[in-house]
Amino acid sequence: RWDGAFDNQGKITPHYDSMIAKLIVSAPNRDAALDQLVSALDDLLIGPLVTNAGLYRWLAEEPEIRTATMTTRYLDENIPPDAPSSESINSEAVAILQHQSSSADPGAWHQLPNFRVLPNEHRLVGVYEDQNGELQELVTHNKDLEKPATFNHKPDLLCINQNGHTISLQPVDRTQVWISDAASTRGALADVLAPFPAVVVEIPVGAGDLVQSGDAVLVIEAMKMLHTLTAPGTGTIESVWVSNGESVEAKQILVTFEQTEADKKEHS
Repeated sequence: RWDGAFDNQGKITPHYDSMIAKLIVSAPNRDAALDQLVSALDDLLIGPLVTNAGLYRWLAEEPEIRTATMTTRYLDENIPPDAPSSESINSEAVAILQHQSSSADPGAWHQLPNFRVLPNEHRLVGVYEDQNGELQELVTHNKDLEKPATFNHKPDLLCINQNGHTISLQPVDRTQVWISDAASTRGALADVLAPFPAVVVEIPVGAGDLVQSGDAVLVIEAMKMLHTLTAPGTGTIESVWVSNGESVEAKQILVTFEQTEADKKEHS
Protein backbone atom coordinates (compact mmCIF):
# COMPACT_ATOMS: atom_id res chain seq x y z
CA ARG A 1 0.00 0.00 0.00
CA TRP A 2 1.30 3.41 -0.98
CA ASP A 3 -0.01 6.46 0.89
CA GLY A 4 1.34 9.50 -0.92
CA ALA A 5 0.53 13.19 -0.83
CA PHE A 6 2.49 14.32 -3.90
CA ASP A 7 2.32 13.82 -7.64
CA ASN A 8 4.74 14.91 -10.34
CA GLN A 9 3.48 18.49 -10.07
CA GLY A 10 3.77 18.69 -6.27
CA LYS A 11 6.25 20.84 -4.40
CA ILE A 12 8.06 19.59 -1.31
CA THR A 13 8.65 22.47 1.08
CA PRO A 14 11.33 22.71 3.79
CA HIS A 15 8.92 23.99 6.45
CA TYR A 16 8.30 20.62 8.13
CA ASP A 17 9.42 17.00 7.87
CA SER A 18 9.75 16.35 4.15
CA MET A 19 7.70 13.15 4.15
CA ILE A 20 6.33 12.48 0.70
CA ALA A 21 4.74 9.05 1.17
CA LYS A 22 4.40 5.95 3.32
CA LEU A 23 5.02 2.45 1.97
CA ILE A 24 3.01 -0.06 4.01
CA VAL A 25 3.22 -3.86 3.83
CA SER A 26 1.47 -6.58 5.82
CA ALA A 27 2.02 -10.31 6.27
CA PRO A 28 1.33 -13.09 8.81
CA ASN A 29 4.73 -12.65 10.50
CA ARG A 30 7.69 -10.29 10.76
CA ASP A 31 9.99 -12.12 8.33
CA ALA A 32 7.30 -12.35 5.66
CA ALA A 33 6.47 -8.66 6.08
CA LEU A 34 10.13 -7.68 5.74
CA ASP A 35 10.43 -9.87 2.63
CA GLN A 36 7.47 -8.03 1.15
CA LEU A 37 9.08 -4.71 2.06
CA VAL A 38 12.32 -5.69 0.30
CA SER A 39 10.38 -6.72 -2.81
CA ALA A 40 8.37 -3.47 -2.80
CA LEU A 41 11.48 -1.33 -2.38
CA ASP A 42 13.19 -3.19 -5.23
CA ASP A 43 10.24 -2.24 -7.46
CA LEU A 44 10.09 1.39 -6.32
CA LEU A 45 11.04 4.22 -8.67
CA ILE A 46 10.81 7.72 -7.26
CA GLY A 47 12.90 10.43 -8.82
CA PRO A 48 14.64 12.74 -9.34
CA LEU A 49 14.49 13.03 -5.55
CA VAL A 50 17.06 11.80 -3.07
CA THR A 51 15.15 9.65 -0.56
CA ASN A 52 15.86 7.20 2.27
CA ALA A 53 14.37 4.21 0.41
CA GLY A 54 17.82 2.65 -0.02
CA LEU A 55 18.44 2.92 3.72
CA TYR A 56 15.22 1.05 4.49
CA ARG A 57 16.09 -1.57 1.87
CA TRP A 58 19.36 -2.24 3.73
CA LEU A 59 17.69 -2.23 7.16
CA ALA A 60 15.03 -4.73 6.07
CA GLU A 61 17.69 -7.43 5.62
CA GLU A 62 19.78 -6.71 8.72
CA PRO A 63 19.70 -9.66 11.20
CA GLU A 64 18.98 -7.47 14.24
CA ILE A 65 16.02 -5.88 12.45
CA ARG A 66 14.74 -9.31 11.45
CA THR A 67 14.89 -10.61 15.02
CA ALA A 68 13.72 -7.32 16.58
CA THR A 69 16.84 -7.16 18.78
CA MET A 70 17.99 -3.71 17.61
CA THR A 71 18.17 -0.68 19.87
CA THR A 72 17.76 3.05 19.25
CA ARG A 73 21.56 3.20 18.85
CA TYR A 74 21.50 0.88 15.83
CA LEU A 75 22.32 3.52 13.21
CA ASP A 76 25.04 4.98 15.44
CA GLU A 77 26.70 1.58 15.76
CA ASN A 78 26.15 0.24 12.22
CA ILE A 79 27.24 2.11 9.09
CA PRO A 80 24.92 1.75 6.08
CA PRO A 81 26.58 0.79 2.79
CA ASP A 82 27.42 3.51 0.31
CA ALA A 83 24.95 4.43 -2.40
CA PRO A 84 25.49 2.70 -5.77
CA SER A 85 28.66 3.81 -7.53
CA SER A 86 28.59 5.93 -10.67
CA GLU A 87 30.29 3.11 -12.59
CA SER A 88 27.59 0.53 -11.82
CA ILE A 89 24.76 2.95 -12.53
CA ASN A 90 26.35 4.14 -15.77
CA SER A 91 26.73 0.53 -16.92
CA GLU A 92 23.02 -0.14 -16.33
CA ALA A 93 22.00 3.13 -17.98
CA VAL A 94 24.09 2.33 -21.06
CA ALA A 95 22.51 -1.14 -21.20
CA ILE A 96 19.04 0.45 -21.32
CA LEU A 97 20.02 2.98 -23.98
CA GLN A 98 21.82 0.38 -26.11
CA HIS A 99 18.85 -1.99 -25.96
CA GLN A 100 16.42 0.73 -27.00
CA SER A 101 18.77 1.90 -29.73
CA SER A 102 19.12 -1.62 -31.16
CA SER A 103 15.33 -2.07 -31.26
CA ALA A 104 14.77 1.26 -33.01
CA ASP A 105 14.63 1.90 -36.76
CA PRO A 106 18.18 1.20 -38.04
CA GLY A 107 17.99 4.02 -40.57
CA ALA A 108 18.48 4.39 -44.31
CA TRP A 109 22.15 3.34 -44.42
CA HIS A 110 21.28 -0.13 -43.16
CA GLN A 111 18.69 -0.56 -45.92
CA LEU A 112 21.32 -0.43 -48.68
CA PRO A 113 22.34 -3.83 -50.12
CA ASN A 114 25.88 -5.03 -49.38
CA PHE A 115 26.44 -2.11 -47.02
CA ARG A 116 27.53 -2.64 -43.44
CA VAL A 117 27.98 0.00 -40.75
CA LEU A 118 30.84 -0.92 -38.45
CA PRO A 119 30.08 -0.43 -34.75
CA ASN A 120 31.97 2.21 -32.85
CA GLU A 121 33.59 0.57 -29.83
CA HIS A 122 33.16 3.59 -27.56
CA ARG A 123 30.54 6.20 -28.42
CA LEU A 124 29.28 9.02 -26.21
CA VAL A 125 25.49 8.68 -26.11
CA GLY A 126 24.85 11.63 -23.85
CA VAL A 127 25.69 13.68 -20.81
CA TYR A 128 23.34 13.28 -17.87
CA GLU A 129 22.97 14.99 -14.52
CA ASP A 130 22.19 12.77 -11.54
CA GLN A 131 20.05 13.71 -8.55
CA ASN A 132 23.14 14.98 -6.71
CA GLY A 133 23.96 17.47 -9.45
CA GLU A 134 26.94 15.46 -10.75
CA LEU A 135 27.46 15.15 -14.51
CA GLN A 136 27.79 11.63 -15.91
CA GLU A 137 29.01 10.79 -19.42
CA LEU A 138 27.37 7.64 -20.77
CA VAL A 139 29.51 5.78 -23.30
CA THR A 140 28.41 2.69 -25.24
CA HIS A 141 30.49 -0.49 -25.38
CA ASN A 142 30.53 -3.49 -27.71
CA LYS A 143 29.38 -5.68 -24.85
CA ASP A 144 26.14 -7.44 -24.04
CA LEU A 145 25.26 -5.44 -20.92
CA GLU A 146 22.45 -6.65 -18.67
CA LYS A 147 19.56 -4.27 -18.12
CA PRO A 148 18.46 -3.60 -14.53
CA ALA A 149 15.27 -5.28 -13.35
CA THR A 150 13.48 -2.03 -12.48
CA PHE A 151 13.79 1.13 -14.54
CA ASN A 152 11.73 3.76 -16.34
CA HIS A 153 12.99 5.68 -19.35
CA LYS A 154 11.33 8.85 -20.60
CA PRO A 155 12.82 11.46 -22.95
CA ASP A 156 13.57 13.82 -20.06
CA LEU A 157 14.32 11.35 -17.25
CA LEU A 158 15.87 7.91 -16.75
CA CYS A 159 15.25 6.26 -13.36
CA ILE A 160 17.00 3.07 -12.24
CA ASN A 161 16.46 1.10 -9.03
CA GLN A 162 19.56 -0.43 -7.49
CA ASN A 163 19.23 -1.99 -4.03
CA GLY A 164 16.28 0.25 -3.23
CA HIS A 165 18.02 3.44 -4.32
CA THR A 166 16.37 5.30 -7.19
CA ILE A 167 19.08 6.83 -9.34
CA SER A 168 17.76 9.58 -11.60
CA LEU A 169 19.55 10.77 -14.73
CA GLN A 170 18.36 13.82 -16.66
CA PRO A 171 19.82 14.60 -20.10
CA VAL A 172 21.92 17.75 -20.28
CA ASP A 173 22.57 19.89 -23.34
CA ARG A 174 26.26 19.33 -24.14
CA THR A 175 26.58 22.99 -25.12
CA GLN A 176 25.60 23.98 -21.58
CA VAL A 177 28.23 21.57 -20.22
CA TRP A 178 30.92 23.25 -22.31
CA ILE A 179 29.75 26.70 -21.17
CA SER A 180 29.83 25.54 -17.55
CA ASP A 181 33.33 24.11 -17.98
CA ALA A 182 34.53 27.37 -19.49
CA ALA A 183 32.97 29.39 -16.68
CA SER A 184 34.64 27.19 -14.06
CA THR A 185 38.05 28.28 -15.34
CA ARG A 186 37.46 31.97 -14.66
CA GLY A 187 39.40 31.69 -11.41
CA ALA A 188 36.82 32.74 -8.81
CA LEU A 189 35.89 30.59 -5.82
CA ALA A 190 33.14 28.06 -6.37
CA ASP A 191 29.61 29.40 -5.90
CA VAL A 192 27.80 28.53 -2.68
CA LEU A 193 24.76 26.45 -3.61
CA ALA A 194 21.77 25.30 -1.58
CA PRO A 195 22.39 21.62 -0.72
CA PHE A 196 18.64 20.95 -0.43
CA PRO A 197 15.33 22.88 -0.28
CA ALA A 198 15.45 25.25 2.68
CA VAL A 199 14.61 28.70 4.05
CA VAL A 200 17.26 31.40 4.51
CA VAL A 201 17.29 32.55 8.15
CA GLU A 202 20.54 34.54 8.44
CA ILE A 203 22.94 36.30 6.07
CA PRO A 204 26.07 37.39 7.97
CA VAL A 205 27.89 38.71 4.87
CA GLY A 206 27.29 41.16 2.06
CA ALA A 207 28.74 42.15 -1.30
CA GLY A 208 32.32 43.35 -0.96
CA ASP A 209 33.04 41.49 2.29
CA LEU A 210 36.32 39.59 2.54
CA VAL A 211 35.88 36.08 3.94
CA GLN A 212 38.25 33.32 4.92
CA SER A 213 37.87 29.62 4.21
CA GLY A 214 35.26 28.19 6.58
CA ASP A 215 33.63 31.53 7.43
CA ALA A 216 29.82 31.43 7.63
CA VAL A 217 28.15 33.07 4.64
CA LEU A 218 24.57 31.85 5.11
CA VAL A 219 22.41 30.01 7.61
CA ILE A 220 19.48 28.01 6.26
CA GLU A 221 16.72 26.01 7.94
CA ALA A 222 15.39 22.67 6.76
CA MET A 223 13.54 19.90 8.58
CA LYS A 224 13.55 21.95 11.81
CA MET A 225 17.37 22.16 11.83
CA LEU A 226 19.77 25.03 11.15
CA HIS A 227 22.59 24.48 8.66
CA THR A 228 25.53 26.86 8.25
CA LEU A 229 26.99 27.25 4.76
CA THR A 230 30.62 28.34 4.66
CA ALA A 231 33.05 29.95 2.23
CA PRO A 232 35.04 27.40 0.19
CA GLY A 233 38.17 29.55 0.41
CA THR A 234 39.52 33.05 0.94
CA GLY A 235 37.93 35.65 -1.30
CA THR A 236 35.61 38.63 -1.70
CA ILE A 237 31.83 38.31 -1.87
CA GLU A 238 30.58 39.40 -5.28
CA SER A 239 26.82 38.98 -4.70
CA VAL A 240 24.35 37.46 -2.28
CA TRP A 241 21.45 36.31 -4.43
CA VAL A 242 18.88 35.65 -1.69
CA SER A 243 17.28 37.47 1.22
CA ASN A 244 16.19 36.53 4.74
CA GLY A 245 13.05 34.42 4.82
CA GLU A 246 13.37 33.36 1.19
CA SER A 247 12.69 29.74 0.24
CA VAL A 248 15.40 28.21 -1.94
CA GLU A 249 15.58 25.08 -4.06
CA ALA A 250 18.33 22.47 -4.12
CA LYS A 251 21.37 23.56 -6.19
CA GLN A 252 20.16 27.18 -6.33
CA ILE A 253 23.05 29.69 -6.41
CA LEU A 254 23.14 31.62 -3.14
CA VAL A 255 26.49 33.42 -3.00
CA THR A 256 29.11 34.19 -5.66
CA PHE A 257 32.68 35.46 -5.32
CA GLU A 258 34.82 37.98 -7.20
CA GLN A 259 37.86 37.06 -9.22
CA THR A 260 41.20 38.07 -7.79
CA GLU A 261 43.52 40.24 -9.89
CA ALA A 262 45.92 37.30 -10.24
CA ASP A 263 43.11 35.08 -11.48
CA LYS A 264 41.99 37.73 -13.97
CA LYS A 265 45.49 37.89 -15.46
CA GLU A 266 45.88 34.11 -15.47
CA HIS A 267 42.58 33.50 -17.26
CA SER A 268 42.63 36.50 -19.60
